[in-house]
Amino acid sequence: MKISCIFIAASLIPQVFLPGIDSPGQVTGQENAEVPLVDDHITVTIQRVREFTGKSFSLQVKIGDDIWESERYQGIEVFPNWTVTQEIMNPGGKILVSLYLMDQIKKIFGYVELDFDMKTGDWTGSDYRGDSDGYGHTRGDSFEVWFDASVKDQDNDGLTTWEELYIYGTDPLLDDRGSDEDEDGIPIEWEDHWGFNPCVTDNHGQLDMDNDGLSNLDEYRMHHWFSDPYRRDVFIEVDWMQGKQFWEKPYVLPEQAKQLVMTAFARQDIMLNIDDGWMGGGEEIPFYDEDELNLNTIYRKYFLRHFTDIWKQGIFHYAILMGINPWKEDIAGFNFQPDAFTVCIGTIRLYRLGETARTLATASIFMHELGHNLGLFRSDFPGIDNLDTRFPWQEDFWLYGSYHSCMNYRYAWHYVDYSHGTHEEYDYDDWGNLNLKHFLG
Repeated sequence: MKISCIFIAASLIPQVFLPGIDSPGQVTGQENAEVPLVDDHITVTIQRVREFTGKSFSLQVKIGDDIWESERYQGIEVFPNWTVTQEIMNPGGKILVSLYLMDQIKKIFGYVELDFDMKTGDWTGSDYRGDSDGYGHTRGDSFEVWFDASVKDQDNDGLTTWEELYIYGTDPLLDDRGSDEDEDGIPIEWEDHWGFNPCVTDNHGQLDMDNDGLSNLDEYRMHHWFSDPYRRDVFIEVDWMQGKQFWEKPYVLPEQAKQLVMTAFARQDIMLNIDDGWMGGGEEIPFYDEDELNLNTIYRKYFLRHFTDIWKQGIFHYAILMGINPWKEDIAGFNFQPDAFTVCIGTIRLYRLGETARTLATASIFMHELGHNLGLFRSDFPGIDNLDTRFPWQEDFWLYGSYHSCMNYRYAWHYVDYSHGTHEEYDYDDWGNLNLKHFLG
């Protein structure tokens, strides 16, 4: 059904007759198919949780006066997809929905409270559309939670019955998912969820409200992976080489190293997603020795897949985890394209013997090289990539000591953060000067 977009005053709703509807609550041609004016079930889903310390936790959902509690989870990152559905006896207005994280003694260490609108399926409260950490996402000092709340609408298309009857003029018993009547490249359910008008053609290929280099079309393409058009998102695909010898472990990114980097970005309300396989990319690739190593060829073959995945350019960064740097054995990473870099796991193994030290070094160097992809260079601040900051007998070691950043060679290999520039004269605000569009070239 074509969208009518009637946008009528609430006081006139009972007298309005919509296309295909003889009277409110009755769909033409479907005998005795009574349609409630407002949906009467709310569904809450906890999709993903990162608990930075790895301690066990459980989840609790409170809808009105009713409370549900989940099983206990363990791990730094889990995907519970735990769903609660509750019937609402008076569904016409708003209802309070609360989500809680509880530790092993059931002490609450994180929560979010929503004022959920049963008519529109939107919510405000301590989480709202356009806030800094994302809609359907909340963050504390030691956790992140991704969630969704929706009404259980008649045709399961993500549009509430009230919206279909009184806003869009669509059939509340006909699934409208994928409909794009304004022909702007994005379907009605995404535009409705994010507050865009699906009746007005928007230039989604150019719109980038959060200035992260991802257009609305990119954000829509990545919506299965929690992309938010109002919160900065960074996506990286990671491939890793096999070990040089058959007994050598592959040059993988340790899970703890990945989580350390993601946590550093999360604390700045930047959602960093590292695709090491869970998003459809990321894989083990053959080992290449110095004579046959061509990083641009690997980029085309495994990242762009001989250009069948050309859409990834402009959305994903690309990282190759490899053995010893064949050109400079003491350098454990480098950029080779504006959107691509390497981390030399073999080099890290040479200089860091313990597993904990290797993990920390890998996270620090990964974040260092990503910093170059995001526009941090020595041409902007001489403390970045300064070889003279490495040893205490060199003057710059002391001069740039206040620049606490993995971009500073003094702290690279063991520090997993950028600087805020809040220390002394020879400090630099890395976070404030990130250019998330730099990788576009």
